[in-house]
Amino acid sequence: GMDGKSNDPIYDMFVREFKEPLHHWLPIAVEPVGANFENLTALYQEEYRDKRGVSCYGLQQWAISYAPDALEEGCTFCQFDVS
Repeated sequence: GMDGKSNDPIYDMFVREFKEPLHHWLPIAVEPVGANFENLTALYQEEYRDKRGVSCYGLQQWAISYAPDALEEGCTFCQFDVS
């Protein structure tokens, strides 16, 4: 997420390096900080939708974390029993 450019390997890969049409990709980005999310949204509209033809993308103002007590119950991140 971040602002869509800073420390974002997707921006480097798809905007700077990958010059093929992106209409078959579905980029998904998550950014919890309001100002960064606004910048991310503007970038996706300009770079991905308007310039690169990506009509569908998923942007969410979320934070992703895990419950430390889930370590004893199974998967740290998804909290499913993986045994």
